[in-house]
Amino acid sequence: MNIALIGFMGTGKTTIGKIVSKKIGFSFYDIDSIIELNEKKSISDIFIEYGEKFFRHIEAEVIEEASKKNELVISCGGGAVLDKKNIENLRTNAIIINLQTDPETIYKRVKNKANRPVLGSKNISIEKIKELLYLRKDAYLNCDFSIDSTDIKPEKAADMIVEIFYKNGGKK
Repeated sequence: MNIALIGFMGTGKTTIGKIVSKKIGFSFYDIDSIIELNEKKSISDIFIEYGEKFFRHIEAEVIEEASKKNELVISCGGGAVLDKKNIENLRTNAIIINLQTDPETIYKRVKNKANRPVLGSKNISIEKIKELLYLRKDAYLNCDFSIDSTDIKPEKAADMIVEIFYKNGGKK
């Protein structure tokens, strides 16, 4: 069994996921990092050179591959939920946990990062974040559990995820 973390960019999937993986002894599997490694390009460069459709196709393949493995903490990119097939694949072998954070906190966390292709490195705005959160709201709710990571430390969120995992079939 795996743990899959979904949620908008800046909600803490990578930071919290790494902590969870150490706590339970699973490998950390960051979908975006795997894509960058396989393609030998940054996510931003993939978007620029080939477009979002190409990126989403590769993302779906990597998620499908991850869903066939065991003992992973999978950190999905913020837009992975846009393809229902990704959630279906993850659900075959994972507890899916949505990390949510308010738009203002997301903005503070991502405003100085140029590697957010969907937001645009020069056009990051709270309005764009709110728009994307609204458009993806139902997709993010297609999970097993949600944790609001706005005002809690990553360590606390990780503890909550570990508790959810063990209470719902995860083996110690």
